[in-house]
Amino acid sequence: MLSLMSRILGINNQLYGGRPVTFKNKRQRVVTNFLDLLSDEKIIDKTIESFAKRLEVSGNYLSIAVKDVTGHSVKYWVDYINVTNIKTNLISAEHLSLNQIAEKLGYSSASTLVRYFKKHTGQTPGEFRKEVREKGGKRSKVRGRRTKVEGRRLKEN
Repeated sequence: MLSLMSRILGINNQLYGGRPVTFKNKRQRVVTNFLDLLSDEKIIDKTIESFAKRLEVSGNYLSIAVKDVTGHSVKYWVDYINVTNIKTNLISAEHLSLNQIAEKLGYSSASTLVRYFKKHTGQTPGEFRKEVREKGGKRSKVRGRRTKVEGRRLKEN
């Protein structure tokens, strides 16, 4: 989870240039609060409407604010954080089965988690774990691999 929080902080640093965050407008505050909510593994319903309700804004406002401030859609960030959560659990909780990880992260089954992960990373969770083991716990950066997340490359830190 620490890794995920550092990624969120890295995202905020990218957005605000490493400066302490002082909100110039409501949009920046809403986006930062959205990213904080998104990192919470306990939230199962990760739809625009559910986030908007928690942030007390409309779904349309949230979509526009996120796109305006980050340059990416809400769906992009949901997928990015979901994939990051899965990777974190695959690495840090090797003793857990895919069924246990799927249940922990709110997927209906292990096969649903596997399909989602493969769609967004191009490899199965088993292949990912094997790659991490072979690299001694550190995953090499895969340059140029495109994901299905809006056809953009996900940056790996």
